[in-house]
Amino acid sequence: MKDKFVSLFESTSSDESRAAWAAAQAADDANPRFVVSRTNGDKYRVTLAPGGPLDPPHPLEWFDASGAVWKVPCSRRVLSSHTLVKDFHEYLKLGEPAGLITRQELVSMIPVAMARLNADSHVLDLCAAPGSKTAQILDTLTEAAGGLHNHSAQGFVIANELNRQRSHMLAHQVRRLSSPRYMVVSHAAQHLPTLVVNDEPFRFDTVFADVPCSGDGTMRKNKEIFASWTPSTAVSLNPLQIAIALRGAKLTKLGGDLVYSTCSLNPVENEAVVAQILLRTNGGLELVDCSDRIPGLVRRKGLTTWRVMTNTGEWIDSADTCPQPYQGTYSEPSFFPPTDPEFDASVLTRCMRVLPHDRDTGGFFVAVFRKVAEFSLSIPDGTILAELDDTTFTTPRAARAAARAAARAAAAAAAPPSPPPPTDDAATSSKAKAKAKTKFSSHPSELTGDFDLPFERLASDTLDTARAYWGINDESLGGAFLARGSGATSVITWTLDTMAALVDASNARSIVGQPETDTVKLHPSLALNIINLGIPAFTVPYKPEQPARPCFDGLPFMGRYLSRHVVTIEAHKLFAFFNMEAITKSVTLPTDTLASDHPELVELVDAINAMDNPSSFVVLATRADRAEPIPVQGFFTTKSITLYVAKQRRAAIAAALFGIPYSPDPVAPKSN
Repeated sequence: MKDKFVSLFESTSSDESRAAWAAAQAADDANPRFVVSRTNGDKYRVTLAPGGPLDPPHPLEWFDASGAVWKVPCSRRVLSSHTLVKDFHEYLKLGEPAGLITRQELVSMIPVAMARLNADSHVLDLCAAPGSKTAQILDTLTEAAGGLHNHSAQGFVIANELNRQRSHMLAHQVRRLSSPRYMVVSHAAQHLPTLVVNDEPFRFDTVFADVPCSGDGTMRKNKEIFASWTPSTAVSLNPLQIAIALRGAKLTKLGGDLVYSTCSLNPVENEAVVAQILLRTNGGLELVDCSDRIPGLVRRKGLTTWRVMTNTGEWIDSADTCPQPYQGTYSEPSFFPPTDPEFDASVLTRCMRVLPHDRDTGGFFVAVFRKVAEFSLSIPDGTILAELDDTTFTTPRAARAAARAAARAAAAAAAPPSPPPPTDDAATSSKAKAKAKTKFSSHPSELTGDFDLPFERLASDTLDTARAYWGINDESLGGAFLARGSGATSVITWTLDTMAALVDASNARSIVGQPETDTVKLHPSLALNIINLGIPAFTVPYKPEQPARPCFDGLPFMGRYLSRHVVTIEAHKLFAFFNMEAITKSVTLPTDTLASDHPELVELVDAINAMDNPSSFVVLATRADRAEPIPVQGFFTTKSITLYVAKQRRAAIAAALFGIPYSPDPVAPKSN
């Protein structure tokens, strides 16, 4: 199979096939890359400055002039094991969970870099997991807005992932950035719902379709690709890739962009899909010439002719000449260059191919479309299909499935009602209810399924106790507080007004199910299955008379809007609260001996004692090398003081507070 892989690869890069193939086989071991957060990663730029016994990391300014994209010019093996760079490697590991850096392959950054994003861009990422691209989008939107706290800028990204487990991983990836500008949803990308806002279908300024692909461009870092790769992988994915891209095109605003990309070099997954998008949208989309964007990027023009390889290594030139044994599997016209005489194949040269030897990267494909007119979708036989409620992309197969579903529904409606099931006391037990609560549809594109409880706006008086205790500045905060099930959950979320309007629109189209199971029946072509969104702002206490406490993950954002029960102190004075030998353990300090054992904390104790009923408080720890303070939540009793930091984030917070290596010395982090 490797010989077939080589043959196919060289057919797409014949001009320099030997160099391209040699680079493709080279281990992707010498080029770890990462993106420094533009909004809160300044201290990393200090740490990564030249100096030390090994060649230092350096910014790839040809790719990003702001200095946010860096390359480490040593192998992963050296980076993880060499004693000379041990502290630097530790610093990188701590920076990612803290939201300061994102490890990302260079070529996967190209789609976002090619897009026209601004502070108010409404962005859709159709196939978002594991989330590095979504993180890049969020960072770009935040920088365009001038920081996290410019709430007049209403830009956001909706990140979609079909697989439920991966959607939660995606939510975790973007949540660490402490940005309110995201929503994670779980749907089949080709069936993502259309929401209606102000009586109009909601459309996006930019849609990213980084579609599922064979992944043959990742062969440098994924040597196992040869074990599973076959030529038929591309032809099996081609219909899905077309469906996802066309759904993205429908959801794109007039004048907006659709960015299609794969980490494959197979034209069946690339130029063939692009050609079908252009044909089926009937002039609604145009390919954009992006040759002036990222001038330092070496890219090749898209192909205008190609052949399809079979699993046996034979080549097929067109659907009409497909041999009989391969009819059905390899004979779809969408796999081949279009034969329509009115189609101008030269436009495909506006696509971009990135080959491994050009910039020492993986292989990648990108095409940028501009939506120039609204359109109805065409299927291959030329028939125009109307979309029902503009909710799903319709293919011939989908149309047949919809007809069968309608027939079953009609038959069910005509049938006599079924007798009620026998009563089972166990079904009402707490164990059964708990099981029902966690029962979810494994495939959100099914017509019915148990989805998460939707987010809903909180009543204005719900947070009155918290507002009074923390002194929340609602005027400068703006936005909206939401919770699942009208506050029946333990977490209260804050989000932008624009995103709250989308939640309202989704809820208006949902079908409420059985409340006792804590689930809601939703029709996936109508409402969004929201996994997470916005800032986790507060947790609801068990005792209603107690104020809601700030969430740890949301505190870096919400801390700015709290004016009561807040103490500002220099970071190095908090060193006693962190057990450096077991950094995952919290440290509680007794108040009766605090002044004698830790005189640097007398200032903190005095400030807490001056508060009114200070059961919990927030410390804003300042460092000279950071523009924003580092917020940490604390708990106070008459006998002790505890700073609370989530176990998985304690090392990262300690690094932010005390530098690497950890030290109470109030100086900038050491450069290694």
